Amino acid sequence: MQNSAHSRPLLAAAPLLLVLAALFDPPAGAHEVVASSQQPAAVKIFDLALSGDVSPERQISGASTGLVLTFAALVDPLRREIFVADFSGDAIRVYPVDADGDVPPLREIAGAATLLDSPIGMALDPAAQELFVKPFGSSTVLVFPLQASGDVAPSRVLTSSVPLGVNSRAVVVDPMHGELFVTNQQAAGSVHVFPIGAAGVTAPLRTLTGAATQLDHPGAMKLDLAHDELFVAADALLLLRNRSRRAGRDRSRPGHRRARDRRSILERAHPDFSAHDDRRRAAGA
Repeated sequence: MQNSAHSRPLLAAAPLLLVLAALFDPPAGAHEVVASSQQPAAVKIFDLALSGDVSPERQISGASTGLVLTFAALVDPLRREIFVADFSGDAIRVYPVDADGDVPPLREIAGAATLLDSPIGMALDPAAQELFVKPFGSSTVLVFPLQASGDVAPSRVLTSSVPLGVNSRAVVVDPMHGELFVTNQQAAGSVHVFPIGAAGVTAPLRTLTGAATQLDHPGAMKLDLAHDELFVAADALLLLRNRSRRAGRDRSRPGHRRARDRRSILERAHPDFSAHDDRRRAAGA
């Protein structure tokens, strides 16, 4: 690991944040929660209806996995793959969604060219087939093709024009409206929003911050596309909703893609999206 000074950030808050970050809208029949675990490094898979002191249905762990210290896991339901951010291994490791036991990754993104230094947050854009990675303690977001493998350079690097804070960790993609959300995990925290296709030094489109937001050390986030809601894990679980945020958007901004061109892909990635979105439109939301 290149950044040894930050090898164990905010471990006390990690279990809640990791489970929230890994909760996904699964394809039919795959009602599961996928969560990374630190000691020993593992990925644990539970039934979505879990309750109480229950063992995982299966887990990915052991020497063959290559995992050193993990802080995030997410699922690509279209390709049926699990992406794991190996914080201390400076790598992204990819496994089959049904992997169990001491199994090697299908592929890895790792090496000097990748610029991966303590990866701690991930998000994927199913329409553009891109993976967004947040390195710990930096103001950058690295973007790779979903099928990237080996010691490969990012396809682009977003560098925030405003500092994101040493504990900035979470990224969330809104593929329907071409936006990327990034947390600044400070006592007076914030969520910055960037164009999804941004590269180089970029100013946020807008920033969510201030006492009324209650964003105290915001960590993991989850976006509910069907209901236009953003869930943020801070000192409490916050539900942030602003139906007017799309009013007056400049669709000519880089990274803002037409929603209708992306809808069919999102419906396949999130089976419940279409029905919920149709109801929301009918209600005039």
